[in-house]
Amino acid sequence: MSIIGANENWPRIARPALRPPTGLPSAINNLDFNAEKGSGDYDIRHRFTLSASYDLPSKKSWAQMLEGWQLNTIFMYETGMPILMWDDYDDFTGTGEGPGNANNDRWNIIGNPNNLKWSQTNPIPFLDASDPICQGVANTPGLQESLNYAGGCYAQNGVVIYPNAPLTFGNMGRNILRGPGFVNWDFSVTKSWNLTERFKLQFRGEIFNILNHPNFASGSVGEDLSSPSQLGLAQATPDVQAANPVVGSGGSRHIQLGFEAALVVFWL
Repeated sequence: MSIIGANENWPRIARPALRPPTGLPSAINNLDFNAEKGSGDYDIRHRFTLSASYDLPSKKSWAQMLEGWQLNTIFMYETGMPILMWDDYDDFTGTGEGPGNANNDRWNIIGNPNNLKWSQTNPIPFLDASDPICQGVANTPGLQESLNYAGGCYAQNGVVIYPNAPLTFGNMGRNILRGPGFVNWDFSVTKSWNLTERFKLQFRGEIFNILNHPNFASGSVGEDLSSPSQLGLAQATPDVQAANPVVGSGGSRHIQLGFEAALVVFWL
């Protein structure tokens, strides 16, 4: 017997910012909630799964060695979740909602935010305040003041992120950076023995992440605009991020061998 199943989802979740723990709307500017429209925190645009199970043909043999074999596999692909980039230190808006508070203070941006990319090796490039790119966007005394205070601006693929002038709100949207996707292929082979009518023994050989594809957790990507050494840098695999290394999903390839015993109970 063989069983094959496939599933593809392409949802889109958009919502304003919510203030924990109440779940009430939270905005960088309470007079402009339109600025908070953006992809939801768990907006995964595409998710595809394929699973298959196949019972190998059986033949009566010594110790049932040519019977009870089964192959199983599951493949998963999904795109990354959005990442909110915000300033956890400077409070250029003067609202007090930046440093360690509502994760709301955001800078200015020029260019297509879709060109911003996370990396497993390097953060988003940070340029010194004296760099011509930074000087070209900080074209008012207020912007110059913030630029010098922050020490510079970010530039990547034609996109420039620079600090907003004091007591103003930046034009960055919510969740404009897309985090790492997830690709995983698992495979297993099992062999079952019917030792008695009620007692069964099964051997399992399982390979997780058979291609050893590197996956990184969205939650490990640096999002603090005031931390140039971390912004956009992925620092952990999903299993490590969830404090469940090796056993959790998303880690490097590993192989697991084991036996499983089962007792069938008949109820009258």
